[in-house]
Amino acid sequence: MRLAEVFKDGTLGHIYTPEELESYDVNALLGIENPEFEYKECPECVETGWLYEDGAFVPPPEPEIAPPTLEEAKIAKLSEIAAARFAAETGGVVINGNGISIDTSRESQALITGAALQATIDSAYSCRWKTTNGFVEFTSEMILAVAVAVRQHVQACFDREADLSELVDAAATVEEIEAVTWL
Repeated sequence: MRLAEVFKDGTLGHIYTPEELESYDVNALLGIENPEFEYKECPECVETGWLYEDGAFVPPPEPEIAPPTLEEAKIAKLSEIAAARFAAETGGVVINGNGISIDTSRESQALITGAALQATIDSAYSCRWKTTNGFVEFTSEMILAVAVAVRQHVQACFDREADLSELVDAAATVEEIEAVTWL
């Protein structure tokens, strides 16, 4: 059994746990008349902050959340757009023409850049590259084509973020900001 101190305005004071009540005569507590509060038996779910209204324990009302200011909405939207750009940028790309899917994680971008540099230095260079479709033999020309395709993909993602960021910066209302989406 748990007991709550219920003040005259319906707010709760201390909630006594069964362990705390072991040394008390609970029936005597329930019968105490106090001008400030009375003891009421309460269920396990009742917590500090709840209210006692019309003979029942009720959770406190949800706090009203103020709508974001224009500046707060802009900051949140720019963060959302940056996250969407990163997901698109690192989500991979399919190379047109041959259907090879290339990982575009930041690590993979660096490895592709290194392979492209080697292909630029040595036009006879070739390597086996692990794609999401398995290993593929890339010639120097193919490596450079992959590097160009990946670079175009990454740049397109950043260009899209820049375009959307400009829309957010120019927005005059929260509604205009919310209308800006990655897709």
